[in-house]
Amino acid sequence: MITLDELKKFQMFEGLENDVLQKIIDMATVKTYKAEELIYRSEAEADNFFIVYSGKALLEGAVSDNITVSYSALKPGYVFGWYSLVPSTHHFSSARATEESQIIEIPGDSLRMLMDENQSFGYKFMNRMYMLLKMRLDRRSEQLVKILARHPDLQTGEEA
Repeated sequence: MITLDELKKFQMFEGLENDVLQKIIDMATVKTYKAEELIYRSEAEADNFFIVYSGKALLEGAVSDNITVSYSALKPGYVFGWYSLVPSTHHFSSARATEESQIIEIPGDSLRMLMDENQSFGYKFMNRMYMLLKMRLDRRSEQLVKILARHPDLQTGEEA
């Protein structure tokens, strides 16, 4: 079980009210995953919001039937599974532990209900999510531009 002081160390929860954090602790579970164990599969229903408590995980996507690309490394404190914050959605990617890892799992429906009940918390939490998603989108956009810049069909023909 995670403690109040431990939860406060995670950036998503810094500075939030203790009573709200205690409600999150009460709904959360900590699950241990073995190295290479799947946390969730692409297209599975997005039920839980996740925080890496210890260890490491990867977000992965299938490029083809026999090629999988890892596109995000998740370290302690990183959150994922944010699709669970939207009702009736499914994961776009798969998540897999790369070493023995403890993952905090918070039921998405319970977290959404808490945000509805305490709209001040809901606003702060979603604002942090928007900032996090913006940073991740910017990083992925930069990665895509770098890949496209090296694509042979997009070269200008000029030698550097």
